Amino acid sequence: MAHVLKTLTSRAVERQSEEADEAGVVTGGEEEPGSEEIGAGTEGAKVVASNGVLQLLMLICSVLQMELLEEWQLEPIKDGVHILSLYLGVGPEEFDVDVVAIATFAAIRNGIFVAFSVGNSWPDEGSLVNIAPWITTVDAGSIDRKFPTRFTLGSGEVYIGQSLYQQSPNFTGFAPLVYVPQCLMSDTEITQLVKEKILVCENAFVELGMKVAKSRGVSLIRLNGNYSGEGVIVKAFTLPGLTLGYFEAQKLIKYINSTSNPRASLQFDYQTVIRETRAPTVACFSSRGPNFIQPEILKPDILAPGMNILASWPTETPLTRSLKDLRCAGFNIISNTLMSYPHIAGVATLLKA
Repeated sequence: MAHVLKTLTSRAVERQSEEADEAGVVTGGEEEPGSEEIGAGTEGAKVVASNGVLQLLMLICSVLQMELLEEWQLEPIKDGVHILSLYLGVGPEEFDVDVVAIATFAAIRNGIFVAFSVGNSWPDEGSLVNIAPWITTVDAGSIDRKFPTRFTLGSGEVYIGQSLYQQSPNFTGFAPLVYVPQCLMSDTEITQLVKEKILVCENAFVELGMKVAKSRGVSLIRLNGNYSGEGVIVKAFTLPGLTLGYFEAQKLIKYINSTSNPRASLQFDYQTVIRETRAPTVACFSSRGPNFIQPEILKPDILAPGMNILASWPTETPLTRSLKDLRCAGFNIISNTLMSYPHIAGVATLLKA
């Protein structure tokens, strides 16, 4: 595999140089300002990237698919594998050209149980992957646990959000609310807007919370959008913060727009509420059917816990994707179909034992 990729890379680089020479493009030299960002560089590099690199990626993907097909048809069988549970997916494609479908068919013929993810493409119609009938396609669902935090408005209304924040807030009482749709603001605007205030915006991320805390903001309220609905994915904010479901989020926006002095206070309960009667529900990020390739085959096959799952985590890796997040731990709360299909693989293992 490494030899093949090295050969392909060399060929692609040679071809890029030839095309650049023909076009009179300079591919070396000093970088332009700002080119330290991923994907940026000289205009010449961008021209080359639009041709040679794309072809290189296509070649590599083709080789990887063939290697994958050969290895999957032989290696698990030779190793005596009983359960195949991997985070892969292409398509949806016709079964006779779907590399994953072909390879897993060989596994099924040899008595190997296959459980794969449905994908994380959000609730778009027909967005699911791994649709072959011999693959157990697993959707992600909510759990019967909540992490409530009370949110009291100046009008006296009380909403219940969810939060993983475990420390004592550095403020008490009410603080002004600032609503910024979709969190669309520069670092300068954050500094100007949030000092001693509670920032409210849709789909706020952990790194934004760090900026709010640095600017002496007191809290961050993350609002679910229409796509997310009532499926609250708890975030490990570094400052007092919580997430509101879609319906209560709309009420909060209405309150902010209806008064000249919107205020709120937060009360962290630091507890987990169990036995949520509406669980499980399909996670907002989990891909959806129907199966457009073979409509008479219903997919996904089954639902398993995949939202707000306590899972082991490498201690050298930050808890979030932010490079500025220096927090590390042996466990993390994860929401992804990556969490769901291992549950089904585990059940299958027990049944086969």
